[in-house]
Amino acid sequence: MTILPVMVLCSALGFWRGALAAFLFTPLNIGLMTLAGESPSEFLNRIFWFSHFVLMIVGAAGGYLHDLRKNLRQELSDKKDLLSELQETERRYRSLFEGTNDAVLIIGLDHKILTVNQRASDMLGVSAHKIVSSQIYEFFSLEEWQRISEKIEKVQSGISLPIFESEFIHFNGHKIYTEVNMVLVTGDHFIPMYIQAVVRDISDRKIIEEKLRYMASHDPLTGLANRRLLSDIAEGTFNHLAAVDKQAAVLFVDFDGFKRINDGYGHEAGDDFLKKMAEQIKLNIREGDVAARLAGDEFVILLRDVPDDEDVGALAARILRDVSRDIGDMNIPMHITASVGISLFPKDADNFNDLLKKADEAMYQVKKDGKNGIGFYKRDA
Repeated sequence: MTILPVMVLCSALGFWRGALAAFLFTPLNIGLMTLAGESPSEFLNRIFWFSHFVLMIVGAAGGYLHDLRKNLRQELSDKKDLLSELQETERRYRSLFEGTNDAVLIIGLDHKILTVNQRASDMLGVSAHKIVSSQIYEFFSLEEWQRISEKIEKVQSGISLPIFESEFIHFNGHKIYTEVNMVLVTGDHFIPMYIQAVVRDISDRKIIEEKLRYMASHDPLTGLANRRLLSDIAEGTFNHLAAVDKQAAVLFVDFDGFKRINDGYGHEAGDDFLKKMAEQIKLNIREGDVAARLAGDEFVILLRDVPDDEDVGALAARILRDVSRDIGDMNIPMHITASVGISLFPKDADNFNDLLKKADEAMYQVKKDGKNGIGFYKRDA
């Protein structure tokens, strides 16, 4: 009975059972036990309890190791699943990052560009590897960067901004009109990591909007300002001149005999004549003055900041001289003249509509007096 625990111990320790038993029961070992004052039975009994204790320890250790292996396998499996999920999330993000029609720029807190998608490269006209590590300000004009840097500072401080418009600079130098959605990306404990800017190119829309604004404020035939634009400019001019005690003039120009061109040579010939006269008027006015076409052959000129009435008369006479001419070069054997009426700000009125009305009255007085001349508005006229 005493041999069994020893054999079990041998198995636990990895020894052959017979080898240990042979060792324990050799006459030499028994003799040594006797010399030590311990009988063989006492020695075997001690071995029994010792082996029993060892078996308990080994059994407990085996259970612990089993549980440890099991936990490690589960933890490894969980980490593999998490890694797989992270890889899938990254794949989806990369697909969205590269597949979107908008440019995406990842900007470091030091304003250095960390990465961009292909759309950003296409929009800016330069390869992605050249964009990366560039400073974001390199893609703005100095004036625009001053405005954008303020917005970046607000985003970095945690302020949420609405989508705003901005003007990037293409690699070849032209402006790119954009809408920008800029957000701060944070990590653990809300520590700022980088700024993500989603940029939409709206250049085509801006061109259309600009064309519509131009069409709404300019005469489609001559390209001159229309009445609406002239009125807006005039009111702004009058407000400024009133503050500095200076004057302006409104000239109303109407061509004498224009109806004969339309009736005798057709409206196409009449349109060509009006475009030619518009060019002559633009050549004769000063920088800062504004010429407009109201309707038909009626043109209005705003002379801003004129020193005195004589200067106004001299400029009007020059315009009259250059528009009153033979138009044989247009295959129209006629001599055309013009009548010009003038009103002065603030002498005659302090607003555009009244000044226009009075310049019109002065022009009709010139026509009554024989046409082909210049006339200032007179209160008793």
